[in-house]
Amino acid sequence: MKINAQKIRKMASSVIRGQKHYGEHLMMSPMREWFLGLFVFLIIAGAGAFWAVTTFVEKSQMSTFNGVSIAEVEVYQSATVKAALNNLEERNVQYKALEERLTNRVYSPDVPKTLPATVEVVGESLDGVASSTEEIVPALDAAVEPAL
Repeated sequence: MKINAQKIRKMASSVIRGQKHYGEHLMMSPMREWFLGLFVFLIIAGAGAFWAVTTFVEKSQMSTFNGVSIAEVEVYQSATVKAALNNLEERNVQYKALEERLTNRVYSPDVPKTLPATVEVVGESLDGVASSTEEIVPALDAAVEPAL
């Protein structure tokens, strides 16, 4: 089948006639697309600017006063503070006395610094052993299998 100029004209005229009922709205228009994109961008930018301005105004008009009234502020109670300080001082004195008793007991000349010669060590020789207690070895039970 040969294609000649008349067939090309006929095909072109049928395509052009068939698309006449389609309006301009279905064709892609770069100018319309740009304006639509620009319009959407301006709407989003405007909404963001409005939100930023209203937030700024709201935050700048806030008071730094935290709402605590003068009646709610606790007053310095010197009697309570003096009682607490006296209690701490008594505890400090008791601690110092306890510390002094323990210090004197450890370093007093009445306490021997070495074991007397009459003390005997019962058991095996402990040379090179880190502990004098016996080693505790669990009994191996044939019914219990080791965990993997």
